[in-house]
Amino acid sequence: MQDLRITRMEIISFGKLKNLVLEPEKGINLLTAPNESGKSTLAAFLKFVLYGFTDGRKKELAENDKKLYTPWDTPLAEGSVTLWAGEKLYRVARSSAGTKETCTLTEVATGKTLPAGEVPGEYLFGVSEEVFSRTVFFKQLTAPQIKDGVLAEQLQNVAVSSEEQLSSKKALDRLTKAKNELKGRAGNGKIPALERELAGLETALSDAWEERRELTAFREEEEKQQKLLDANKKRTAETGEELENLRRYDAALKLKNLRRLQAETEKAEADYLEAKAISGETSPVQVRRAMDALGRLDTAAEKVRRLETLSEELPVSEAAPKAKASILPLVLGCVLLAAGAVLLAFLPIVPFAVMALGVGGLIWYFRGVGKAKVANAAVAAREAADRELLENKKREKQTLLLEAKAEEQKAKDAFAEALALIGVEKMGCTYDTLAALEAACFAAEKKETAYQTAARGMEIAFQDVDLPALEELAKDAKIPARDRAAVERELRFLEEQSRMMGDRLSVTRRSIAVIEGRGTDPGVLTGKRDAVRSQLEEARIRYTAYEAARAGIEEASDLMKSLVSPRVGEMAEVYFAAATGGKYRSLSVDTRLSMELRDENGVSRDCDYLSAGAKDSAYLSLRLALTELFFAGAGMPLILDDAFGRLDDERLASMLKVLAAAGQKHQLFLFCCTDREEDTLKTLGVSYTKLEI
Repeated sequence: MQDLRITRMEIISFGKLKNLVLEPEKGINLLTAPNESGKSTLAAFLKFVLYGFTDGRKKELAENDKKLYTPWDTPLAEGSVTLWAGEKLYRVARSSAGTKETCTLTEVATGKTLPAGEVPGEYLFGVSEEVFSRTVFFKQLTAPQIKDGVLAEQLQNVAVSSEEQLSSKKALDRLTKAKNELKGRAGNGKIPALERELAGLETALSDAWEERRELTAFREEEEKQQKLLDANKKRTAETGEELENLRRYDAALKLKNLRRLQAETEKAEADYLEAKAISGETSPVQVRRAMDALGRLDTAAEKVRRLETLSEELPVSEAAPKAKASILPLVLGCVLLAAGAVLLAFLPIVPFAVMALGVGGLIWYFRGVGKAKVANAAVAAREAADRELLENKKREKQTLLLEAKAEEQKAKDAFAEALALIGVEKMGCTYDTLAALEAACFAAEKKETAYQTAARGMEIAFQDVDLPALEELAKDAKIPARDRAAVERELRFLEEQSRMMGDRLSVTRRSIAVIEGRGTDPGVLTGKRDAVRSQLEEARIRYTAYEAARAGIEEASDLMKSLVSPRVGEMAEVYFAAATGGKYRSLSVDTRLSMELRDENGVSRDCDYLSAGAKDSAYLSLRLALTELFFAGAGMPLILDDAFGRLDDERLASMLKVLAAAGQKHQLFLFCCTDREEDTLKTLGVSYTKLEI
């Protein structure tokens, strides 16, 4: 049988789940979600893809997968599962709509599609849907079945023929029919009586010889168990030494890290001192102030230069000529007055008109003289205003120049003061020089911060460290072949195995003591058996065929008892002892998978007397054992849907330890409705993959 592991689940539509993709990993895959969120739907989806819908004709909704998980808004249920089967990767895709259902099983690497009639679950897992549901598919455990006739029949098939498909029930029916034909149904008469007596003697004799054989076998088993226990203790000691080396190696790594931190701190300090030697005690703020002062000085000097070169003269317009009155009116007026006076002697009226014209000429002249005076006065006033404006401009320039020079001197003083603070000579100091100094200061501050951070980190790392003790512990450390978790896990397993081996050895020794105490004599029983056999010999000839058929039935039954049931019980016993913290260490399983156990006080009881939580633990242990048997120890995906609801915290922790160990081989899906399982896994330090829907 080959290992199987699911790598991808893609749900297009199934029940309430739509367009969901999950990619589980090896080991434990944990899905924690509230009730009615789709956990059971996801579990049912896996079975649907592998085997299709079952019970589609049942009227009860709880028993009709098709009605229960067909989405409400569409008649199509569809999805796929990708899984490794040994060395090959397969993809199973299935869709169901009404009465039409399609399924393909494809080998991913080659693209080869297996025959359409092949059931993917039977092809990959090698079991029918019914066996799949009763082994690796742990549906919600509302009523765990301690007896399982269906699985018992399948187990008998495995023991007798190694072919699950062969129906032993049909063979048993044929043998029973032959028995009834040869012997009769009533079971009365001499032959049955003698047979019963002989059978009793045979049984007693067989038990006596069996006791002798058991005693020999138990003694051989005692020696074998002692050797195994010694070998396991030796391996435990070697694993303990490996764990001690891991402690030494961890100390060596820690010491190496401390020395690395010390070297980094020393380098950071050297870098800081080197940068400090360049920048001195100057801070970037002081340099920036000097740069600002230099900028203000340059601005003030530029202002002085600009004022010194500023023109003091006003724009001069062309000088206006002085206004003068025209003398022509004056001359004309005088001439006319004189002419009038002369004519007055000769003419009576005309002289007065001439004299009036002369007076008009005189008036015109004097009016022109007045206007010239007014115009000349305006020109004189404008020239006086220009001269006053020029004087004001000169005074304003002088004032601004004095203020600019004072501001320049103030900037020079501030610049000198700033340079004095940073210890730089004024001569030859430029803006580029100060910028370079500022960059050096910033570099020094950055390296100082790096040094302080490294120093603080080293201080924290060295805090509470006993360096000599650490160096002593790190001596002779070797590079480990495995990580600590694997070694600690193996050490716990070996210690638990040693404890279990010791318990088994104690049980074997007690069994030897019990057999030696009974002391049954096979010789006496042999004489009685021979006497009854002689009486039965003649009648037995007639029933030879019946006895042969009966022997065949007994052989099949004995084979079932001697091979299958003890194997299942032995496997389940280991799981159940671990799941109950060692309270129940002995567990047996009969041919109907009915379990009986014995607690630490040696009290035997049927599992039906257990509490609900203990019964769940027993049922899970039986299912894990059945998985080992049915699948020949191969790793299988195990689906547990709300399987721990009735376990208390202590039993839950024990059961999760068992499942964590099983997770080394099997891929586990734990569907839970509370955080209790996840919190317990974290407390136990068990790694898991978180799934979400």
